[in-house]
Amino acid sequence: MSRASEMNRVLEELRGRSREIEACAVVSRDGLVIARSVADGAHGDHLGAMSGALLSVGEHAVRSLEQGELKRLIIEGKNGSVIIGSAGPHAALVSICRGGAQPGLLFFDLGRTAEKVRKLLPS
Repeated sequence: MSRASEMNRVLEELRGRSREIEACAVVSRDGLVIARSVADGAHGDHLGAMSGALLSVGEHAVRSLEQGELKRLIIEGKNGSVIIGSAGPHAALVSICRGGAQPGLLFFDLGRTAEKVRKLLPS
């Protein structure tokens, strides 16, 4: 199985385990989508571009405020949230979640998935 196919499988598994996740993707630090799993019509085209911009702003903020390395960005809206977490030095795991999601369980699932993705990405 190719690396891209394996990464897509890992993302599909995440969406299967966490029903609150509408869409998820592995995105490079500059906003290119490496792999994704999205429900029909669910945000697929915007994940990469917006994630790259948000990562850039988040990394700048934690550096400027001397808070160390960026661990996770959480953006909450009325209908749900966007969570962007590190998946290694060159990529991030992005998830779009429905409102009412349990953050603890979600962070656990996202962390496990990010670790699997990290192992699949080139060093």
